[in-house]
Amino acid sequence: MRHQSRVRLFGKLKAYSTQGELFVSTLETMSTAEFRELVAQEIQKTHPEFPGAQELQSSAIANDSRILFEGEAIGDAREFSLLPPVCGG
Repeated sequence: MRHQSRVRLFGKLKAYSTQGELFVSTLETMSTAEFRELVAQEIQKTHPEFPGAQELQSSAIANDSRILFEGEAIGDAREFSLLPPVCGG
């Protein structure tokens, strides 16, 4: 079953959305890799220069309670966050 899911963007990814978020249609069985591809396609609709899913590869995906493991199904959450790596001291 498909769900309308909110994706919150952080760090450098926030520049690709005026509200810092976007909405995508997800499936519970979708893997984290498939989720990244879906998000990349959605961003490219308004930002054709976005390089695609490889730009999201280093970003962690979190649902409302935890960071998801690579390759795991995203489950039935309706809100996700993409967390790019951060440098700093």
